[in-house]
Amino acid sequence: MKQKVYIDFDGVIWDSFPVFYNIIREYNYALYERIINKIATKEDNDEVGEILRKYDWKDIFSKSKPIEGSIEGLEELINCNDFEIAILTHCNSHNEVKWKIKTINKYIPGIKLIPVFKPTSKSIAVDPRGAVLIDDYSKNLIEWKNAGGISIKFSSSNNINKDFYSIKSLLQAKDTVKKIITSNEINLAFDNIYAEEEV
Repeated sequence: MKQKVYIDFDGVIWDSFPVFYNIIREYNYALYERIINKIATKEDNDEVGEILRKYDWKDIFSKSKPIEGSIEGLEELINCNDFEIAILTHCNSHNEVKWKIKTINKYIPGIKLIPVFKPTSKSIAVDPRGAVLIDDYSKNLIEWKNAGGISIKFSSSNNINKDFYSIKSLLQAKDTVKKIITSNEINLAFDNIYAEEEV
């Protein structure tokens, strides 16, 4: 059976956040400042969701592009044939889902995209046990890890969270996932040996 690997869309495959920030700044500058300064409240996040729910996602994708190396990294994961790949992305509207599917299919036709409507957790939307999630949002990764999944933090900056495996580009994904799986298999083998010795 192939290893399941789920990959986030916004901020991992697609550089949509600069466009999001521009939309929010034009709509409500004080809200934009709270988001940028990472002091947003739950109400602020709900307001952002409402803004993005009403927005035309065709416009967002016309003003943004893939993150450097993301399409090539996805193709490497798919072409090595060791993994079952799907995009697992939080969405605010059906319009967003439609345009994410249309957009990614221009680059990788037929890739599976699983929309997760907010506020549902990604770790509830699919079975995370033993599966890999590559995401840029720590809350998603914590929930995934706590539910028995393997979390990989995507961060193009040097702000790497030592609680997770980490990559700076999807071009590193294939080798990183293979190393993690190999080390997990070795750890499981040792656990089984020790369990047998204790009997």
